[in-house]
Amino acid sequence: QQVGKLAPDAPQVVHFSADGIRQQNVFSRHCGGCHRLLSADGGGLGSGSAGPNLSGLLTRYYPAGFAGQHPWTEHRLRRWLTNPRRVKPFAVMRPVSLKADEFAYLVKLLASSP
Repeated sequence: QQVGKLAPDAPQVVHFSADGIRQQNVFSRHCGGCHRLLSADGGGLGSGSAGPNLSGLLTRYYPAGFAGQHPWTEHRLRRWLTNPRRVKPFAVMRPVSLKADEFAYLVKLLASSP
C-alpha cells in the first residue's frame, strides 16, 4: 500500500454537528434553492444563484438595499419574507412562511459572518 492512499476497504469518516443538518435545512429548504450563504455557524449553505448571496445580510458589512437603501434588520427581514411584493411591488420572490424557531435560526445565520 502506498503512503497517503487509503486501503480500498477503509471506512470513510464524515463528521456532522448534531444540530447542523437540521438547522442547515432551514436555509436549504426555504432559501438555498435561490440563494447562497457563508456563515460562521453554518458554513457554506445553499446552491442557488438566482437571488443575491445572503452572507452577512444582518451585519454592518452587507450593502444597504432594503426598500430605499436602508440596512437590513431582523424586523425588515420578517416584513420581506412575509410579503416581498408589499416591500417591492415587482419582486420575483415568493413569500416564505417560517416557524418562530426557524426564523430565529435564520436570523442567527444571517447575522454571523465567517
